Amino acid sequence: MKLEPLLFVVGLLLVHWTHVAFPMPQAGMLVAQMPASPTPLVSALPATPANLPQLDAAIVEKFHRQAFILANNSDRAIVGLVVQWVYSDAGGHPITHNVRSDSFMQVTSHPVVLPHARLLVAPGAFVNEANIDKPHIGLSAETMDGRLDKATEGASGIAATIDIIIFDDGTIAGPNTTRFDTELQNRKLAATVLAKQIRNAIAKGEDPSITLTRIMDSAPSRDDTLGTWTLRYARMLSRGHLHGQLEALENLPEPPSFHK
Repeated sequence: MKLEPLLFVVGLLLVHWTHVAFPMPQAGMLVAQMPASPTPLVSALPATPANLPQLDAAIVEKFHRQAFILANNSDRAIVGLVVQWVYSDAGGHPITHNVRSDSFMQVTSHPVVLPHARLLVAPGAFVNEANIDKPHIGLSAETMDGRLDKATEGASGIAATIDIIIFDDGTIAGPNTTRFDTELQNRKLAATVLAKQIRNAIAKGEDPSITLTRIMDSAPSRDDTLGTWTLRYARMLSRGHLHGQLEALENLPEPPSFHK
């Protein structure tokens, strides 16, 4: 059994967004508005047939009205991205869904957006433009209609914000209210420390399930990303092929040193 797909499956099963209370303007008619880019190296364009000539116009017209194209105009790859979608539900209560992607979840690192490439963004969905009109593993053009985020149904107001963009040299841009850079560092640390704990337990002839059970009995706070990822990885190890998953955890890519 290959190691990399094991960890990839875990990534797919993780919560894709978080629900957070967030202030927003008074709800009104849904009007498409492009989010401001936090850096001149990246631009946000409407996902219209004119901007996507390689696709059938009938397909693009089914995209969510707030869908947009994130264009990486730089010579550097984007390796981390968080887009915040702020909704107002039928009762006027605002919530935020943080949709994120990064290059450090799998043993083999893949950019979120290659240099001078574009990413299609919709509620709940990131789809690389290069893949959207050909067979590929991942989300399809159909998901660009917002179907993956049920909060779009009946929402009286929707607004998108690019919270953080991380380039492959560690440069970050954006307000970073999610502290995604810290989460990526803590995720790697959680994988490294947990794998070492389990290796030590095995070397001493101890049952690794004792360590895993102790961690799974913990209840880290939502803001404790180190504890949260340690818990998630412990659950993964308890369910999967232990030695293969351990090796995968130990070989996760190291995030760069982040800086503004």
